Amino acid sequence: MPLSDTVDDWSDEAFFAELKRRLPDDVAAAMITGPSIERASRRCARFVCEPMRYGNLFLAGDAAHIVPPTGARGLNSAASDIYYLYHALVDHYHSGDDRGLDAYSQKALARCGRASDSRGG
Repeated sequence: MPLSDTVDDWSDEAFFAELKRRLPDDVAAAMITGPSIERASRRCARFVCEPMRYGNLFLAGDAAHIVPPTGARGLNSAASDIYYLYHALVDHYHSGDDRGLDAYSQKALARCGRASDSRGG
Protein backbone atom coordinates (compact mmCIF):
# COMPACT_ATOMS: atom_id res chain seq x y z
CA MET A 1 0.00 0.00 0.00
CA PRO A 2 2.02 2.99 -1.17
CA LEU A 3 1.71 6.32 0.63
CA SER A 4 0.71 7.88 -2.68
CA ASP A 5 -2.63 5.98 -2.66
CA THR A 6 -5.79 8.07 -2.43
CA VAL A 7 -9.30 7.06 -1.39
CA ASP A 8 -10.18 6.87 -5.09
CA ASP A 9 -7.58 4.09 -5.51
CA TRP A 10 -9.52 1.85 -3.11
CA SER A 11 -12.88 0.27 -3.82
CA ASP A 12 -15.08 -0.71 -0.88
CA GLU A 13 -14.23 -4.36 -1.56
CA ALA A 14 -10.48 -3.71 -1.59
CA PHE A 15 -10.70 -1.66 1.60
CA PHE A 16 -12.65 -4.32 3.50
CA ALA A 17 -10.40 -7.10 2.20
CA GLU A 18 -7.34 -5.23 3.52
CA LEU A 19 -9.07 -4.47 6.84
CA LYS A 20 -10.07 -8.12 7.29
CA ARG A 21 -6.50 -9.21 6.49
CA ARG A 22 -5.29 -7.14 9.46
CA LEU A 23 -7.90 -8.41 11.94
CA PRO A 24 -7.96 -11.70 13.84
CA ASP A 25 -9.63 -14.43 11.75
CA ASP A 26 -12.67 -14.77 14.04
CA VAL A 27 -13.30 -11.01 13.99
CA ALA A 28 -12.84 -10.77 10.22
CA ALA A 29 -15.22 -13.70 9.65
CA ALA A 30 -17.93 -12.07 11.78
CA MET A 31 -17.61 -8.66 10.10
CA ILE A 32 -20.61 -7.54 8.07
CA THR A 33 -19.72 -5.05 5.35
CA GLY A 34 -21.66 -2.91 2.94
CA PRO A 35 -21.24 0.10 0.72
CA SER A 36 -19.38 3.01 2.27
CA ILE A 37 -21.36 6.15 3.05
CA GLU A 38 -18.33 8.43 3.32
CA ARG A 39 -15.07 8.25 1.43
CA ALA A 40 -12.74 10.97 2.49
CA SER A 41 -9.20 11.33 3.59
CA ARG A 42 -8.07 13.92 6.08
CA ARG A 43 -4.68 14.98 7.18
CA CYS A 44 -4.22 14.30 10.85
CA ALA A 45 -4.34 17.78 12.28
CA ARG A 46 -4.36 19.28 15.73
CA PHE A 47 -7.83 19.74 17.25
CA VAL A 48 -8.60 21.20 20.67
CA CYS A 49 -12.08 21.60 22.12
CA GLU A 50 -12.44 24.59 24.42
CA PRO A 51 -13.73 24.43 27.10
CA MET A 52 -13.25 20.82 28.14
CA ARG A 53 -16.25 21.04 30.45
CA TYR A 54 -19.93 21.47 29.58
CA GLY A 55 -21.97 21.50 32.79
CA ASN A 56 -21.42 18.09 34.35
CA LEU A 57 -19.78 16.66 31.21
CA PHE A 58 -15.99 16.60 31.27
CA LEU A 59 -14.01 15.84 28.12
CA ALA A 60 -10.63 14.12 28.29
CA GLY A 61 -8.10 12.68 25.87
CA ASP A 62 -9.08 12.48 22.19
CA ALA A 63 -12.61 13.63 23.02
CA ALA A 64 -11.07 16.98 23.97
CA HIS A 65 -7.91 17.26 21.92
CA ILE A 66 -6.34 15.37 19.07
CA VAL A 67 -2.68 15.76 18.26
CA PRO A 68 -0.90 14.26 15.24
CA PRO A 69 0.53 10.83 16.09
CA THR A 70 3.97 11.91 14.91
CA GLY A 71 4.50 13.78 18.17
CA ALA A 72 3.76 10.66 20.27
CA ARG A 73 2.11 12.78 22.96
CA GLY A 74 -1.57 11.80 22.74
CA LEU A 75 -1.51 9.15 25.47
CA ASN A 76 0.48 11.36 27.83
CA SER A 77 -1.97 14.23 27.32
CA ALA A 78 -4.94 11.94 27.93
CA ALA A 79 -3.36 10.50 31.09
CA SER A 80 -2.69 14.02 32.33
CA ASP A 81 -6.33 14.97 31.76
CA ILE A 82 -7.48 11.96 33.76
CA TYR A 83 -5.00 12.74 36.54
CA TYR A 84 -6.41 16.27 36.91
CA LEU A 85 -10.01 15.10 36.61
CA TYR A 86 -9.55 12.21 39.05
CA HIS A 87 -8.19 14.48 41.78
CA ALA A 88 -10.90 17.07 41.13
CA LEU A 89 -13.61 14.41 41.42
CA VAL A 90 -12.10 12.97 44.62
CA ASP A 91 -12.12 16.46 46.17
CA HIS A 92 -15.70 17.02 45.00
CA TYR A 93 -17.07 13.76 46.38
CA HIS A 94 -14.99 13.57 49.56
CA SER A 95 -15.17 17.16 50.74
CA GLY A 96 -17.57 19.03 48.43
CA ASP A 97 -14.67 21.11 47.09
CA ASP A 98 -15.40 22.08 43.48
CA ARG A 99 -12.28 24.18 42.87
CA GLY A 100 -10.57 21.37 40.95
CA LEU A 101 -13.63 20.78 38.77
CA ASP A 102 -13.96 24.49 38.10
CA ALA A 103 -10.29 24.75 37.12
CA TYR A 104 -10.12 21.45 35.20
CA SER A 105 -10.62 22.82 31.70
CA GLN A 106 -8.17 25.68 32.11
CA LYS A 107 -5.54 23.46 33.75
CA ALA A 108 -5.86 20.64 31.20
CA LEU A 109 -5.89 23.03 28.25
CA ALA A 110 -2.72 24.71 29.49
CA ARG A 111 -0.88 21.38 29.40
CA CYS A 112 -2.61 20.24 26.22
CA GLY A 113 -1.49 23.42 24.48
CA ARG A 114 2.10 22.77 25.46
CA ALA A 115 1.89 19.15 24.30
CA SER A 116 0.18 19.78 20.98
CA ASP A 117 2.31 22.81 20.10
CA SER A 118 5.54 20.86 20.68
CA ARG A 119 7.54 19.95 17.62
CA GLY A 120 9.41 16.80 16.96
CA GLY A 121 9.47 13.49 18.86
